[in-house]
Amino acid sequence: MGYQTIAWIVVVTAATVYFLNIPPPPLSSTLLNWQKKGNIFKYKEFDIFYIVFNILGRMKSQFSKIIMLDMLGYGFSDKPLDHDYLITEQADIHEALLTFNNKESKFQLESMCMLNGGVFPETNTPLIGQKLLLTPVIGSVLSHFTFYRIFERRLIKYLNQRAENKDRWVGALLETKLPVHMIYGPSDPVNSGYAFVDHYKKVVPSPSITVLDAAIGHYPQWEDPNGVFESYKSFLQSIKKP
Repeated sequence: MGYQTIAWIVVVTAATVYFLNIPPPPLSSTLLNWQKKGNIFKYKEFDIFYIVFNILGRMKSQFSKIIMLDMLGYGFSDKPLDHDYLITEQADIHEALLTFNNKESKFQLESMCMLNGGVFPETNTPLIGQKLLLTPVIGSVLSHFTFYRIFERRLIKYLNQRAENKDRWVGALLETKLPVHMIYGPSDPVNSGYAFVDHYKKVVPSPSITVLDAAIGHYPQWEDPNGVFESYKSFLQSIKKP
């Protein structure tokens, strides 16, 4: 290996280390205002950030209360470095928060609407950065950086859990008696584009799915909030009891 190559490796490594350890910028006024609106729910030893809206834009015509939360490891909620991030625990947090905010009566699910996500392992295509985290050598190096350490634990745990619980999780989607709807952005780099749509229609009984504009990707609620709202509203109206 020549000196020039070694020099480039040193420069790139130093630049990467510097970049990954730059302190985060101060919160914008929008994020500060959002944070001020929220509350903290204590789940075990963790702080879970959430906001309760009595009305939220046009959603007020559909619901009297809307609860939004940052899952453990995200947003303003705690991000423990060495925590084993489990989907089952995230579900428990949601359930505990709903119970906490409905002390007068028990809650029950009446319908479910999903957005883009790795629902089916068969149509999920991890990004290059995600694949790197799954490689033995590079993944272990990246995981030493704070950001990648959290991301690695969430990603690898999720991918492993999805493989281990495929029959249970996908089976629940296939066997549930609840009305289920999918709102999907087809320009999704981790979901095989329209192949996901075909697979969803093939395996889900009586599939209900809205495919948004071709330019909408992995975060439809951010990229096309109006389209998501109208799709969700149409779904609710279609299952509304007389």
